[in-house]
Amino acid sequence: MHPDVASGMGGMRGPLSLRALPLMLLAGALLPACGAHPPPSVSVPADTVAATAGDPAFARMLAGFHQCRYEGLFVNDLPGQVATAPDTDWFRAHPGAACGRDDDFYYFCMDERYRGLTVQRMALPGTGGLPSVALYLQQDAATARSILRQQLGGGFPSSPGSDAGTAPELMADPADANRSILVCTRTF
Repeated sequence: MHPDVASGMGGMRGPLSLRALPLMLLAGALLPACGAHPPPSVSVPADTVAATAGDPAFARMLAGFHQCRYEGLFVNDLPGQVATAPDTDWFRAHPGAACGRDDDFYYFCMDERYRGLTVQRMALPGTGGLPSVALYLQQDAATARSILRQQLGGGFPSSPGSDAGTAPELMADPADANRSILVCTRTF
């Protein structure tokens, strides 16, 4: 496990953030951290989590993601305490998934499935951080959009729902046109 994250739980707290800031950070500055070549500030262990495709614990954890409902998906990193990963069955079963962090997000490496899509990494905020969760997908945006339409009835473009934090937004990965990112940014 990455030294900055240990197993445990906590509650999401913090000021309301502008929706544009987390999207800008995730889509621009942070995406290389979840692409093929992470920046030097993000270490990626050789033992990346390769869990069974279709892990029921992963599916339960993201059951409401298509509506940006993902309670407890953040890293508890209150000052003066050891940072702890989300308290979910999936994170308890994969204590070595943490693979990096920067000023705004913690990264978890995996080989999981979400609604027919391959999730390679997840970015989670810290306590009081930007209210965004991102799934970094192996598929390009067009393929991912097609699969999401089949699975959920929508392709998740930028929309009033994504602006309001009630639907994710699917975007091309600017670091790799062959990959995409599904991002939820909630408002509080």
